[in-house]
Amino acid sequence: MRGTGLYKQLIRYGQQLQYTDKHFFYRRIRAEFEQNKNLQDKQAIQFQLGKKLDKSQVPVIQEKDLEEKFVRGWGPGGQAVNTTSNAVFLRHIPSGLFVKCHESRSLENNRKIARKHLITKLDNLVNGLDSVENRQKAIDSAKKERKKEKSRRKYQQLKLIKEGGVEEKENNSEESNELGKNDLDKLDEK
Repeated sequence: MRGTGLYKQLIRYGQQLQYTDKHFFYRRIRAEFEQNKNLQDKQAIQFQLGKKLDKSQVPVIQEKDLEEKFVRGWGPGGQAVNTTSNAVFLRHIPSGLFVKCHESRSLENNRKIARKHLITKLDNLVNGLDSVENRQKAIDSAKKERKKEKSRRKYQQLKLIKEGGVEEKENNSEESNELGKNDLDKLDEK
């Protein structure tokens, strides 16, 4: 499976699709190949291949390694929030990391959210730049840069067209002036 062979195989595969919009599939394949056809730098190629986030390196948290406390809530909401113990304080004993969560009024939702936040924190600690969060930020940053570059090129082209259009208008007005002079000359001759 090399460059064009892969492209042809994907197009053939698209012909067999039954439950997917074939035109969307073809446009998507063409767009991806068109966008990435000039990649030669190994890092750029790896980045394109690594767009799908590999979550296999994310650490798994054991329940026995957690210390969980339910504390009273805080923030806006008045007495209803301040008197109920629906905020979660979750500490990972081996690493010493902790999370406080009071994003919803439900204790169960806060427990789930706290675990997600703790896993993210632990992933950042263990994997550093290779953590899921950092890779997602890199992908988002690259997308934003590509979008800015595309927008910059678009406006640059529009500016060139506009400048070219202004010159054409000037040429047209000079031609119309010449036509007007010729018409006057013809009238004078009569």
